Amino acid sequence: MKIALFFSYKNSVKSWYESGILSRELEIFRTLNKKYNFQYIFITYGNQDDIELVKDKFIKVIPIYKYFKKSKSNIVNIFKSLLFPFKIRSVLKKTDYLQQNQLNGVWISIVAKIIVGKPLYVRTGYDLVLFNIKNKKNFLKVTLYKFFTYLALNMATLYTVTSKQDYEHLINNYSFKKSKLKLHRNWVVTGQKNFESKEGDILCVGRLESQKNYLKILNDFKNTRDSVRIDIVGEGSLKENLKLLAQKNKVNVKFLGKLDNVQLKDLYSNYKFFISSSLFEGNPKSLLEAMGAGCVVLASDIPNHRELIDNKVNGVLIELYNGNFYKKYMELKENKKLIDKISENSIKKIQECNSIDVISSLIYKEITTPNEK
Repeated sequence: MKIALFFSYKNSVKSWYESGILSRELEIFRTLNKKYNFQYIFITYGNQDDIELVKDKFIKVIPIYKYFKKSKSNIVNIFKSLLFPFKIRSVLKKTDYLQQNQLNGVWISIVAKIIVGKPLYVRTGYDLVLFNIKNKKNFLKVTLYKFFTYLALNMATLYTVTSKQDYEHLINNYSFKKSKLKLHRNWVVTGQKNFESKEGDILCVGRLESQKNYLKILNDFKNTRDSVRIDIVGEGSLKENLKLLAQKNKVNVKFLGKLDNVQLKDLYSNYKFFISSSLFEGNPKSLLEAMGAGCVVLASDIPNHRELIDNKVNGVLIELYNGNFYKKYMELKENKKLIDKISENSIKKIQECNSIDVISSLIYKEITTPNEK
């Protein structure tokens, strides 16, 4: 089967590479190729660099800005992307399926479906409307994403989400053929459990932005500089503010910066404890990877975390405003039996629900099952 994969707007192979996620993002396509001989055409918002970065023979890369000059105007670039399916119509006609990777940019894959009549698979990792509302974006932006969501739900042959919250939100707020909406959780490749060689006490992974709520961690671990170390992977606009707060609160924090996913996957297994204090999430890959490596996860008690964690079974949920991460951490640290139980259950949960083999098999089944085109 040959699939044309449209990248989300502004994204490219190069942007994946620079973000350190290229190897992780390619893993699912490599698995589908190995198991089912899927062939891919990547349509990206990049240039010649994208072609050179992908070495896999089953992937052909077609970067938009190799054919169109990139403009400083966002509106002009969107207009050019709308024209691009016409330019590569002969290539798209030879495919079996079209796939949109994330909702942002879905207009190009919808145009492609209209002109070549191929089925369309829209995969979303999080709900753009909900995220923009929670991030307090302007009304016009939220309304625009609502329109694109409605359009995609009605034009797609298959539309997948990664969380029950997103699934129920779409079911309850949009009019479309409900059978085309499926729940496909994020996949992960699990690492090796290796706690004896751990390099720190606690690991956190995520952008240094307000959504991740690192202020909560730094306040809860106040005055623990001599007893606990927290290592944080990620970059963001709040980095300097967080450094200052860590100094003020006497918290031993090491900011590890941005790591390639290969490095990160090896890192998880060196920590017994992983903390996520996020205010909201989709189906967070970092948390899934930590669980897959056997980390004991302490996570904020929010809807999307509750989908993944059974409290004190395969992780610990902590109330965002009244709970205290440090107190829970200290309670757990003294209970080796509970730590071992949570760790083993975490690995089992990920293997059963989020392994790349499980998710790739689900994708194959959904794409190859006859459905209304």
